[in-house]
Amino acid sequence: KYRFFVLFRQTFLDVTHICTWRETRRIGKRILLQRTGEEMKESSHNISGQQNASSQLNTGCSVNARPNYSRMTKILFVCHGNICRSTMAQYVMQDLVEKNGLADSFVIDSAATSTEEIGNPVDPRMRRKLQQEGIRCGNHRARQMTRADYDNFDYLIGMDNNNLRNMMRILKDDSLGKVSLLLDWTEKPRDIADPWYSGNFDLTYEDVTEGCEVLLKKLLAAWS
Repeated sequence: KYRFFVLFRQTFLDVTHICTWRETRRIGKRILLQRTGEEMKESSHNISGQQNASSQLNTGCSVNARPNYSRMTKILFVCHGNICRSTMAQYVMQDLVEKNGLADSFVIDSAATSTEEIGNPVDPRMRRKLQQEGIRCGNHRARQMTRADYDNFDYLIGMDNNNLRNMMRILKDDSLGKVSLLLDWTEKPRDIADPWYSGNFDLTYEDVTEGCEVLLKKLLAAWS
């Protein structure tokens, strides 16, 4: 009976810790969005003669482009090796901001949690998928995320919970609520499966695009 009680208590504590961690991430994300929005509004008051350009997201959401704002939003997408999911998110997000006239307002990059692919180019299968979708794929080379990235980026966004654990091992803490998972921004939070193993780059593209579109919409909403 005592051993059963100890096991039950430890399981309860583990579940409580996970739930608390996820809630903390959600709260941190809301705070960071609010702060970003306030900074953007403050920047807009300091810029005279600016013109709002109306553009259209792939999701059909009308937004106001925000050219020449002094502060840039910096996003780092992260996965295990930095040759599939995170680079796909990097180029999908870059494509979205360019199509909405927001390229000058964003810095978008990607990185790995591991050292397995350091210096390697993007996976050829990922490049082919982006080409099929009409999205430009650059010459990114895999690099590992560092603690300095926390200071250099506003959002550090992983693809699955394994990424998240490894990100936190590198970062040690997330005091500003910058760390999240891409699909946690959507109405259906879930992991993005690694296509390096599954070979299903179509599904990866669908998940990544869904996450990036919602992320951009929420950022723009925070700025308005």
